Amino acid sequence: MPLKVVARDVEGQPLSGVVFFARPARENSSLARYNSVFVGITNESGTGQFLRPPGWYIVWARAPGYQSFVDTDVRLGRDHPATVTMTLQPGGTVSGFVVDDFGAPVADAQLSWVPEDETAPRLTEVSDKDARFQFKGVGQGRGVLIAERTGFPWIRQAFDSLPRELKVTFTAPGRLRVRAVAPDGRPMNIYDTDLEQLDSGESSGHRVSADGVVIYEGLRPGRYRVATSYAPWPSTWWTAASEFTVVPGQAQEVVLSFEGFKEREALQGRVVGPGGHPLSSVRLFAEAGSEKAGGPRSLIEAMTDAQGRFAMEHLLKGPQRMRLSGSQEVVEVAADARDVSLSFPAFKVEESVLDGRVLAPDGRPVGRFKVLGTTFEDPEGRFTLPRVASPPVELIFEARHFAPLRRVVETLTSPRTVLPDIVLDRGRTVRGQVLGMDGRPLASGHEVSLIFTRDLNLPSAQGVLARALTDADGRFVMAHVPRDAGVVIVHAKAGTAMQPLGAEQQTVNLRVVPDARVQGSVVDAEGRPLEGYPVESWCKGRVVSELEADEEGRFTLHAPSGQDCVLKVSDGRKPWSWPRPPRRVFLPRRFEGAPGETLQVEMRARTGPASLRVRLPWGSEWYDVVLVPGDVPLPATTPEMNALVVNGIDPDFDVLERRPEWIDSGIIQSGSDAFEFSSLPLGRYTLFVTENLEGRSVQRISLDLSKPGVHDIASKLPGDGGAYFAR
Repeated sequence: MPLKVVARDVEGQPLSGVVFFARPARENSSLARYNSVFVGITNESGTGQFLRPPGWYIVWARAPGYQSFVDTDVRLGRDHPATVTMTLQPGGTVSGFVVDDFGAPVADAQLSWVPEDETAPRLTEVSDKDARFQFKGVGQGRGVLIAERTGFPWIRQAFDSLPRELKVTFTAPGRLRVRAVAPDGRPMNIYDTDLEQLDSGESSGHRVSADGVVIYEGLRPGRYRVATSYAPWPSTWWTAASEFTVVPGQAQEVVLSFEGFKEREALQGRVVGPGGHPLSSVRLFAEAGSEKAGGPRSLIEAMTDAQGRFAMEHLLKGPQRMRLSGSQEVVEVAADARDVSLSFPAFKVEESVLDGRVLAPDGRPVGRFKVLGTTFEDPEGRFTLPRVASPPVELIFEARHFAPLRRVVETLTSPRTVLPDIVLDRGRTVRGQVLGMDGRPLASGHEVSLIFTRDLNLPSAQGVLARALTDADGRFVMAHVPRDAGVVIVHAKAGTAMQPLGAEQQTVNLRVVPDARVQGSVVDAEGRPLEGYPVESWCKGRVVSELEADEEGRFTLHAPSGQDCVLKVSDGRKPWSWPRPPRRVFLPRRFEGAPGETLQVEMRARTGPASLRVRLPWGSEWYDVVLVPGDVPLPATTPEMNALVVNGIDPDFDVLERRPEWIDSGIIQSGSDAFEFSSLPLGRYTLFVTENLEGRSVQRISLDLSKPGVHDIASKLPGDGGAYFAR
């Protein structure tokens, strides 16, 4: 297939003699295995041409006197020849040299020019033995210069336009040695310190600890604060801090001394909450002093008793700031106070300790068991779960020779909730046989999964109740299975067996049915094939099949027949690629195929004129934010809610703001508090903001995206008054 290159200057005149290059964009591409870089040169009319197989290519060029050019998104298809038009901007060579702040040359420094325009190439050079370097093909425009050299703090400098002559000066780093003195004047070992650069708010340097002394090397010049803590008694922390200035090329020592820390007399009192009721079994903190002020600071923790009373010793002199764990309320206590009453009228008891016993059917205690994956060993079968979140809370109990038991706790009492005895059941034994499509027993080694009916739309790693392997006769046995309805699933090479299992049913026979096949292509808005985009088929909330589109954007996936499934296309860009190809997003495609049926689909990048930006108060890895076309009511059941999340429109990838030099974007959605849906068709939508931790909390927001442009939405957290769906 022809891949044509056209080179022009900014006035549209053809440029001859421009050397251009092309290579497959994916390192694991079949083309990349046999070919590396292809080179060409433009003729008198400013054109050149490659004959290459279909696929995804990167094309770039360099010409004296012009800015370098790169196009990371050249898509060549059997029916889609590609033409890369290069409008070369005036550019040139930037020459420079590297010295330290004493004027001595610095060789082997790595220098990178990172344009703000992500479609422009990133240039990297290393200073030679004479400390000289050259950037070739540098254009106009803003960017960032990064300079790095072992033994020096790295340099980041922004330019509106890189000057043609450049001097880069490394500042000699400072070195800090930190030691500490105990209250009795003897040296003490330091195991941890906090170092903050006051003019930037960042920590820097490299920390080395030896013989109880902490050493920071490679420090940038500037003003710093260093602090360390000392625990003279349990639940007691004293902090000493000191501010200092790092001078280039100099080493200095800071001594953090706990001598002279003056204690006050013990403090006792009573803690009450709303309505004046005593707050029992809550953690109370007393803080004195301020680390930022550089003076002594203390933090003491105590637990209130059943009457809300407390006692604290080893507090430092001065007023005390009292607060409760999980609360922002602060109560000031005078320096000479001895017995106080502390009132926290806005305090909410959001945590409770859960107590209970686990028993066998005959009433005897189970000595070893798990609750929410935590192992307990107790001869009386007792357990305590501290700091349980707001109800409802789902608990899973597991023990050897017993069936797993699920218990939902709807209400909690502060500060302790005692559950009725948990009586485990030995469950049932489920036996079955799996036959292949030819009616013969399925070969040995196939995994048989039993999934609760209510968990069918959970992600693949969740909700599997029991597993077993088929033997040579296709038979399997599952022991200690809970008496709850489920679905038995077996995936074979060319088909799937699925069979419901009743709550008391003990035998089940399955037969593999041919899967449906989905053949399709991933294309951009113009219909050009998109190689390398991951495509997944989800059925009953589980990824059944996944692969990347080939050189012509094609894919073939399978899915269990007769099941409601959905196709999803993920981001085809690698986080470390530079410059960044354009972001493309796709609508999910639901389908249901008959046994052996082949469905034809095209996954075309969406191009709608509306975008939605969603902001939460803070982020969590447990949040799922999905968009559904239309005005969709809140589902009535947990399986329906989970299915809605699976089938909905997912947020865009890679939406976090980043500085130009940050190539690796890191974790994109996990823990994020910002989500974006771009290129949406106009219309009405429903946004579901969910937290899938212990059950699913949901906020539902109706949206009218009838106008083009960006729509900003601020949502409450899912658990802040949202609906709740227990598993």
